[in-house]
Amino acid sequence: DLVAGLGPDAVMRLLPWLDSRRWADGELVVRRGDPTDELFIVTAGEATARVELVGGGRRRLSTVGAGSVLGELAFLGGDRRTADVVADGPLEAFVLTRDAFAELGRQDPALKAAVLENLLRMVVRVARRMTDEVASLAG
Repeated sequence: DLVAGLGPDAVMRLLPWLDSRRWADGELVVRRGDPTDELFIVTAGEATARVELVGGGRRRLSTVGAGSVLGELAFLGGDRRTADVVADGPLEAFVLTRDAFAELGRQDPALKAAVLENLLRMVVRVARRMTDEVASLAG
Protein backbone atom coordinates (compact mmCIF):
# COMPACT_ATOMS: atom_id res chain seq x y z
CA ASP A 1 0.00 0.00 0.00
CA LEU A 2 2.79 2.43 0.87
CA VAL A 3 4.45 2.13 -2.53
CA ALA A 4 1.27 1.79 -4.62
CA GLY A 5 1.70 3.59 -7.92
CA LEU A 6 5.42 4.13 -7.43
CA GLY A 7 7.73 2.91 -10.14
CA PRO A 8 10.72 0.66 -9.47
CA ASP A 9 13.07 3.66 -9.41
CA ALA A 10 11.01 5.40 -6.72
CA VAL A 11 10.86 2.23 -4.62
CA MET A 12 14.64 1.89 -4.88
CA ARG A 13 15.03 5.54 -3.77
CA LEU A 14 12.87 4.80 -0.72
CA LEU A 15 14.72 1.67 0.42
CA PRO A 16 17.76 3.46 1.96
CA TRP A 17 15.40 5.32 4.31
CA LEU A 18 14.04 2.08 5.77
CA ASP A 19 15.47 -0.08 8.56
CA SER A 20 14.83 -3.82 8.65
CA ARG A 21 13.57 -5.39 11.90
CA ARG A 22 12.40 -8.79 13.15
CA TRP A 23 10.18 -9.93 16.03
CA ALA A 24 9.58 -13.38 17.48
CA ASP A 25 6.15 -14.95 17.94
CA GLY A 26 4.26 -13.13 20.68
CA GLU A 27 6.77 -10.27 20.87
CA LEU A 28 5.38 -6.77 21.35
CA VAL A 29 5.96 -4.60 18.28
CA VAL A 30 4.45 -1.45 19.79
CA ARG A 31 2.90 -0.74 23.16
CA ARG A 32 -0.09 1.48 23.81
CA GLY A 33 1.23 4.85 24.99
CA ASP A 34 4.55 4.57 23.13
CA PRO A 35 5.69 7.52 21.01
CA THR A 36 4.65 7.35 17.36
CA ASP A 37 8.00 7.90 15.74
CA GLU A 38 7.94 4.80 13.50
CA LEU A 39 5.87 3.43 10.63
CA PHE A 40 6.02 -0.32 9.90
CA ILE A 41 5.83 -1.97 6.47
CA VAL A 42 5.25 -5.68 7.07
CA THR A 43 7.37 -7.84 4.73
CA ALA A 44 6.76 -11.29 6.27
CA GLY A 45 4.42 -12.72 8.90
CA GLU A 46 1.42 -11.15 10.62
CA ALA A 47 0.79 -8.80 13.53
CA THR A 48 -2.39 -8.07 15.46
CA ALA A 49 -3.41 -4.74 16.98
CA ARG A 50 -5.45 -5.04 20.21
CA VAL A 51 -6.95 -2.63 22.71
CA GLU A 52 -7.92 -3.08 26.32
CA LEU A 53 -11.65 -2.66 26.89
CA VAL A 54 -12.95 -0.39 29.65
CA GLY A 55 -14.92 -3.21 31.28
CA GLY A 56 -12.01 -5.63 31.03
CA GLY A 57 -10.79 -7.91 28.30
CA ARG A 58 -9.31 -7.11 24.92
CA ARG A 59 -10.57 -6.48 21.42
CA ARG A 60 -8.75 -7.22 18.20
CA LEU A 61 -8.74 -4.16 15.96
CA SER A 62 -6.98 -5.65 12.98
CA THR A 63 -4.46 -8.18 11.78
CA VAL A 64 -2.02 -7.17 9.07
CA GLY A 65 0.26 -9.26 6.90
CA ALA A 66 2.98 -8.91 4.31
CA GLY A 67 2.54 -5.83 2.13
CA SER A 68 0.51 -3.99 4.75
CA VAL A 69 1.43 -0.88 6.67
CA LEU A 70 1.13 -0.70 10.43
CA GLY A 71 0.83 2.45 12.52
CA GLU A 72 -0.05 4.92 9.78
CA LEU A 73 -2.71 6.75 11.79
CA ALA A 74 -0.45 7.31 14.77
CA PHE A 75 2.54 8.15 12.55
CA LEU A 76 0.63 10.86 10.70
CA GLY A 77 -1.12 12.14 13.82
CA GLY A 78 1.99 12.35 15.95
CA ASP A 79 0.16 11.21 19.07
CA ARG A 80 0.97 8.25 21.28
CA ARG A 81 0.15 4.69 20.22
CA THR A 82 -3.45 3.78 20.97
CA ALA A 83 -3.10 -0.02 20.84
CA ASP A 84 -0.70 -2.85 21.52
CA VAL A 85 0.59 -4.68 18.45
CA VAL A 86 1.88 -8.23 18.84
CA ALA A 87 3.68 -10.48 16.36
CA ASP A 88 1.58 -13.52 15.40
CA GLY A 89 4.54 -15.78 14.68
CA PRO A 90 7.85 -14.58 13.28
CA LEU A 91 7.46 -11.07 11.88
CA GLU A 92 9.66 -8.97 9.62
CA ALA A 93 9.12 -5.36 8.63
CA PHE A 94 10.76 -2.32 7.20
CA VAL A 95 10.62 0.61 9.60
CA LEU A 96 10.45 4.25 8.53
CA THR A 97 11.37 6.58 11.37
CA ARG A 98 9.95 10.09 11.69
CA ASP A 99 13.48 11.52 11.42
CA ALA A 100 14.20 9.56 8.23
CA PHE A 101 10.85 10.68 6.78
CA ALA A 102 11.67 14.32 7.52
CA GLU A 103 15.09 13.97 5.88
CA LEU A 104 13.49 12.22 2.88
CA GLY A 105 11.35 15.33 2.46
CA ARG A 106 14.43 17.53 2.36
CA GLN A 107 16.33 15.31 -0.08
CA ASP A 108 13.51 13.93 -2.26
CA PRO A 109 10.32 15.98 -1.71
CA ALA A 110 8.49 14.38 -4.66
CA LEU A 111 9.01 10.90 -3.22
CA LYS A 112 7.86 12.02 0.23
CA ALA A 113 4.75 13.58 -1.35
CA ALA A 114 3.95 10.32 -3.15
CA VAL A 115 4.37 8.33 0.08
CA LEU A 116 2.17 10.83 1.95
CA GLU A 117 -0.52 10.52 -0.71
CA ASN A 118 -0.54 6.74 -0.25
CA LEU A 119 -0.65 7.14 3.54
CA LEU A 120 -3.66 9.43 3.21
CA ARG A 121 -5.44 6.85 1.05
CA MET A 122 -4.84 4.27 3.78
CA VAL A 123 -6.21 6.62 6.43
CA VAL A 124 -9.34 7.21 4.34
CA ARG A 125 -9.89 3.44 4.10
CA VAL A 126 -9.57 3.13 7.89
CA ALA A 127 -12.01 6.01 8.42
CA ARG A 128 -14.52 4.40 6.05
CA ARG A 129 -14.21 1.05 7.82
CA MET A 130 -14.71 2.70 11.20
CA THR A 131 -17.75 4.59 9.92
CA ASP A 132 -19.24 1.35 8.62
CA GLU A 133 -18.62 -0.35 11.98
CA VAL A 134 -20.27 2.47 13.92
CA ALA A 135 -23.22 2.44 11.52
CA SER A 136 -23.67 -1.31 11.97
CA LEU A 137 -23.58 -0.91 15.78
CA ALA A 138 -26.14 1.91 15.66
CA GLY A 139 -28.42 0.19 13.16
